[in-house]
Parts: sequence; structure tokens; C-alpha cells
Amino acid sequence: MYLFRSNATETDQKETVNDDKVIIKEGKLKKEGNWVKSWKERYFKLENDSFLSYYNDQSDTEALGRIDLSPLISMSQLSLPEEEKEDESEILFALELPNRIWRFKAKNQVEVHEWFQAIQIAQQYNLNSKEDLDKILSETKPQPEPLTATPLFLNSNFESERNIEGENNAKRTLQSCTLTKWVQWKLNSIQGNERAIVRDLSQLSDGVILLKILLKKLEDRRMKRKSCEISDEENENEEKEKERLGSYSLTPHSMMEKIQNFNFIAWNLREMRPSTFKPLPSIAIQSIVTNGNAKSMLDFLWMFFYVLYVEQQNYQGFRGKEAVFRWFLERAEKGNGGEIHLEDRSFHETFVDGMMLWSVVNSYAEEESSSSTNRNHSLNLGGVLKMGEEKFRVPKLFGVEELMLTPNEENSMFVYLVSLFETFEHK
Repeated sequence: MYLFRSNATETDQKETVNDDKVIIKEGKLKKEGNWVKSWKERYFKLENDSFLSYYNDQSDTEALGRIDLSPLISMSQLSLPEEEKEDESEILFALELPNRIWRFKAKNQVEVHEWFQAIQIAQQYNLNSKEDLDKILSETKPQPEPLTATPLFLNSNFESERNIEGENNAKRTLQSCTLTKWVQWKLNSIQGNERAIVRDLSQLSDGVILLKILLKKLEDRRMKRKSCEISDEENENEEKEKERLGSYSLTPHSMMEKIQNFNFIAWNLREMRPSTFKPLPSIAIQSIVTNGNAKSMLDFLWMFFYVLYVEQQNYQGFRGKEAVFRWFLERAEKGNGGEIHLEDRSFHETFVDGMMLWSVVNSYAEEESSSSTNRNHSLNLGGVLKMGEEKFRVPKLFGVEELMLTPNEENSMFVYLVSLFETFEHK
């Protein structure tokens, strides 16, 4: 997982190159402007002091700017809209710093992996010479080979706004049941001996249960921050955010207190997201609190799940749903003992038969099973759900029969995939 934190500052200023520096990696990239969102090709040099300098041309000695990567928070590969591609193989990636998210385009997947690896080396090692760098490169585990073909399911339409294409009562009911069980699972992990039972979405209409899950997530983030050195300015900004945020109530009595709870949650969800992401969908909070509107509640719960547990994921430079899918591809290949071919399969075709899921879960289990070759889809999927619950404490979020009777219901399966990812990736 590419996550970083330190107490350094970011600079972006002209400076003459220092010949004493060790250049870890250099080459051309396209950089997005800060104010004018246009792309310009620059020549970049990553130095051993974690400064990324960029020039008009390779022969230039005076840098146009230097980016201090020592306070790097994360680096991730992003989806590049077709209209922004100047070349079919072009890849978009981002470096997230406290004051800005820098976006770049590389020529291909291999270049992105090489830059990610170089940045990791700059962050983790104290290099004094070219010989030090050569030794580290010879010992460093190579990045995984890029996919030669992009599986169709990687383009699945999952976003913070719930996908309601072709939705009917059966699909909505299954999604509601799945997310209700997911909330129960999350609640169980943070409760003590007194455990509330979540039976349906109506129990979430005061915001208290979602609030408890959010507060635990925020506390985990604060603990990670405390384990790293942060500046007085950052501490001051955090206190100002708390003042601006307002209050919430774990024992709300009035409608206003319940609305405040949802506003508190929504504000935090917005603050967690990079500014480059699409805005969050607008959901009628008042209809949830006053009328218990089930559809609005389901939309809000999906947004809550997606922002907290999908968008925050990082895996080998990929972020969000792409991180989850890439992880599944890698684990499925390992569990299957070799290469798998999924180029022409949709999300539904990839996961509903249980074959790929079985390969993933089986890669973590102690013993192999002949069920991985079963042509009966329900037996494969049933085996996954059973093993996930018994061995790894990932609950059965839906029944096999329910899923089979609700064709092309992908949201429920996606919630289960993210739950597996979160469980195994943090083992």
C-alpha cells in the first residue's frame, strides 16, 4: 500500500540542479497545471532527497520547479477518461501532498510502476552514491507485470452514487438486506458486550449507528496521524475543522439533532475525498429523518459505504475500486496456480459463478478443495460464503438463492468483494 506521512514541507520553486545529488529516476512526463488545467510535457528528475525537479528539456540545468515528496500522503493510479487520452497506452497517476494533488500522465503502465518504485526508494533509503542505488535496485522486489489486456469487469460502473440501472423491487430489497448486514458487521466490530441488532434500514434513520462507525474510522485515522510527526499548523487546522463542523448527538431526541447527525456524516465524507473526485450525490436527508424514506436511506448508506471503504483503499498504486479489482486479479491467479483469462467477462460473469472468488478465498485457506472446478455456480458461491464466514469471519451478506433469483444485481456482490478485500488485505 502506497501511504506516506512526515513533517516536511512542500515547495515549488526554481532552483539550479545540484550535481552532488543521486538521480534515482528521470524521464518525460506530462504534468497538469495548478490553476490552468492544461497538460505540458516536462523532463523530471527524482533525487535521493525526495525532491522531484522538472525542466523544460533534459539538457536544462535550471529547474522550473521542485516538488518536495517527503510529506507524500499517497500515490495512486487513476482512470483516464477517453477524451483526455492523447495515446491509447497513456496512464494517469496522482501524488497526494498535504496542500495539493499533483497529476501526471505516463506513456504506459510500466513507466508508472517504475516511478512508484523510485519514489518508494527515495522515501525509504538513505542513498549517498550511485552504487547505493544500484545495490538497492538489485535487491528490490520487482513491481508486478502490467496486464497485457484490461479485463472488461475493471470498467464496472461503481461510484459514490448508487447505480440504479435496471433497478426493480427485488434488486432494491437485496441491496437493502446486504447493506444492513454489512452495517451489523461493522457495528459488531466496534461494540462491547452490549450489541445492537440492526434488522432493517429504518433503524438507521437517526444517524446514530452510522455515526458510531464513522467516529471509529475517524479515530483510526487520527491514531495513524499521531504515529507520525505532524506540524503545529496541521494540528491547528484540525481544531478549526472541528469548530466549523458543529455538533452531533449519539442520543438524539429532536428532528434537528438527527439532521445534524447526517450533516456531520456527509461533511466528513466530503472532506475525506480528493478535490479531483466527482462531487458526492445530493440526497434528501430530511426525507430520511422525517419520513424514513427507504430509497433515500439506501442511497445515503451506499454513499457512506463507498466513500469510507472503497475510495480510501490503496493497492500497488491503484486506488478505490481499481485497487479492489487488481487485488482480486492477483489473488485469483495465485489461488488458481497460474494465469487466468477474464478479458471478455463482465463483472457479473466474473464473480457470480463463484470460480474467481473461490480461487481468492482458497489462496488464504489451509487446504485445497475440488469444489473450485465445480460447474454448479451456486455450489461454488455457497462454498465461498461458508468458508468466508467460518474461517475469516466475513459474514454471509446475502444468500446464494437470493442472488441467483435477482439477475445482474451487482451492488450486493460488490459490497461482499470489498469486505473480503478489507479482511484479507489487512491480515
